[in-house]
Amino acid sequence: CQNGHVPALLLLMRKGASCIMMDHEGHSALHWAVHHGEHTAADWLLKEGAVRASVDQQDSQGAAALHLSAKRRGREMCRKLLAAGADVGLRDGDGSTAADIAHKAARELTRQYLTMFQRLPPYLRKL
Repeated sequence: CQNGHVPALLLLMRKGASCIMMDHEGHSALHWAVHHGEHTAADWLLKEGAVRASVDQQDSQGAAALHLSAKRRGREMCRKLLAAGADVGLRDGDGSTAADIAHKAARELTRQYLTMFQRLPPYLRKL
């Protein structure tokens, strides 16, 4: 998924490849799917229990998939990750939340979405 090869990812998943293995920088297939804006790959990955259980897995810089999404991909990818249980308050290696990162990246609508989601009581966060 590092190079956006969704069909290859799906084939590997069907053959039993681990969906949560990390590369040398701590990036998982989910990190790469989010980085490339591959919604189909993210959808498939997030159906896997192991991926949902590790949705907040952080890379060597402390970035989880939600941090990457906030910076580059916007609300729809953030929504998918939050629906899978991503922690909206998780801080990266610099101490920033996903909302902070969206603000720094001038993604104001994404920042507003994440901020409003964070303000919801936990029982209402289940989308």
